[in-house]
Amino acid sequence: MKILLFDKNGQIGKSLYKILKEKHDVLAVGRKECDLTKEKEIFRLFSNLNVHLVINAAAYTDVDSAENNSEEAFLVNCNALKLISKITEEMCIPIISYSTDYVFDGKKKGEYKENSLTKPINIYGQTKLLGEENLKLNSKHIIIRTSRVYSIYGNNFIKKILLLAEKNSELKVVSDQFGTPTSSDFISIVTSRLIDYMLNDNFNYGIYHLTAKGSCSWYEYARLIIDVALKNGHNLKTDLNKIYAVSSRDFKSNASRPKNLVLSTKKIESLLSVEIPNWKNDVRKITNDIINKS
Repeated sequence: MKILLFDKNGQIGKSLYKILKEKHDVLAVGRKECDLTKEKEIFRLFSNLNVHLVINAAAYTDVDSAENNSEEAFLVNCNALKLISKITEEMCIPIISYSTDYVFDGKKKGEYKENSLTKPINIYGQTKLLGEENLKLNSKHIIIRTSRVYSIYGNNFIKKILLLAEKNSELKVVSDQFGTPTSSDFISIVTSRLIDYMLNDNFNYGIYHLTAKGSCSWYEYARLIIDVALKNGHNLKTDLNKIYAVSSRDFKSNASRPKNLVLSTKKIESLLSVEIPNWKNDVRKITNDIINKS
C-alpha cells in the first residue's frame, strides 16, 4: 500500500515508519513538509497525491501548554483533521488517527469502553474529542485511543524521570492519577495488523482502544523506571527510598487531569486476536534501551 504518514518526527510516527516501511510504500511528512496549522499547506500536500491510506500521528500533546495555547492545539488536533477527513472522504481514502484517554473525565471506577460517555476536563482533551468528531466526516475512519505513550524517541515520562533522578536526591510524584503506560512500538505493531484487516470488505471502522494491560499511578510508574535504572547500574542521585507519593492537589499544574483512565481493549483483542503485554514489560525494555543509548 501507498501510505501518507503525518508526523514523522513524533514517538508514534517514528515507530510506525520503522515498522510499516518493511511492507508498504510510506511517505512520511513532518511540520517542515506540511504545517497542520496552515490549511493551504494541507491542500497543497494532497493536490498531486496518490495514496491508499492516510495515517495521522500528529498532535498537540503538551497538556499544560494547551491551556494557554488553545488556538494552536485546536488547529492541530481539530481543524486539521476536519480538512484532512473531508479531502480523504472525497478521494475515497481511509484514515487512521490516534486519540487519547483524556477524552474521558476519569470519574468512572471501571474500564472505559469505546462507547463510554466522553467528558474531557481540560483543553487538550476537548481538542482531541473535537478531532474525533471531525474524523467521522470520513466514513472509513479508525480512531485509536491510547494512553501515556513512551518510546526511545522524543520527550516522555521515562526520560523526564531519569533526568530528574540524575539531578535530584529525591522525587515527588503524583500517586492518585491512574492510567496505562503504552509503548509506541506496541501501538505501531498492532496498527500494522489492523491495516491488514482493513483490506477485508466487512471491516468495521470506528473507535478502538489500544493500551498495554493493567494500570498504575504516576508514582508506581516512576518507581519502576528508577528500579530498572538502578539495576542497570545507571548513576542516579535518587534511590527508591527517596521517591515520595504526593496528591495531585499538592502538585500544581495548568491543566486539570482525570483520576482514573483505564481503557478496555477487549474490542481490538477480539478483532485481531492480539496478545496484550503487561505495561511493566515494555517499560522495563524501553527504560533499558534509553539508558544504554545515552
